Amino acid sequence: MKNIFEVVIYLFYKYYNNGGTKIIAYERSLQVIFLLLLINSFSILQLSIGNLWIFDFLLAGKTKILKFAIMAFLLFSVYYLLKYFFPKRNIITIKLQKEKEEKFKGYLLLYIIMTFILMFAAIISSAIN
Repeated sequence: MKNIFEVVIYLFYKYYNNGGTKIIAYERSLQVIFLLLLINSFSILQLSIGNLWIFDFLLAGKTKILKFAIMAFLLFSVYYLLKYFFPKRNIITIKLQKEKEEKFKGYLLLYIIMTFILMFAAIISSAIN
């Protein structure tokens, strides 16, 4: 599983390693992976549970600033865990054969499309309920 994540991060790194994003290619790659994981997590929670009660439990009775601090802590901790488990030196040393890279790009595109379909299904589901 870790190898798959490394390849996906590498593909995004290679995409962002051009032009104006060359300086922040690794960070941008992690942000995109994090965003996709976040969208999938919230969509699956919404579809399976029906509402995001976990956040009601965590944030009930808290001030607005404390709610923001809790959410920021949760989000930054997941981002830094990604950064810890997939260091830049491992990502930039990945070498893929051209045909494998094209195959993974196709799978990645399919995954992104499925992520957005899942997200729209969750939005429609929450609108109906």
